[in-house]
Amino acid sequence: MPYRSGTPQLLTEDDGRALADELGLRLVADLRSPAEGTSEGEGGLAVSDHRRLSVPLVVASTVQEGSPVPRFADQDPLAPHYLAYLDHSQDEIVALVRALAEPQGVRALVYCTVGKDRTGAAMMMVLDAIGVE
Repeated sequence: MPYRSGTPQLLTEDDGRALADELGLRLVADLRSPAEGTSEGEGGLAVSDHRRLSVPLVVASTVQEGSPVPRFADQDPLAPHYLAYLDHSQDEIVALVRALAEPQGVRALVYCTVGKDRTGAAMMMVLDAIGVE
């Protein structure tokens, strides 16, 4: 089962090596936008030996251009927001599920900037796909 997190940018190189060694990480899946990845970096995980997969989930309606922060306008703001990932990031979700199904996917870290919305929704979809209620 993959581990879920917010961005590891604050990890030191020693932290990154220790995390990778202790968890045996073989796959790190980054759900952030390319702009977030460029500005935030990978932190200490950049030094560990793993497959890196960039699968940015698109935030359909944001508070401002280039922001990963969603605009919540509905009475139930989260359900439409999470379902929008299915409309705008189908290829990325399929790529993530395929990568997690590979042998190295057993030891994976999946993350975005905060580790809540995109990462939570992605893991919910993965768990649903394999029959977890």
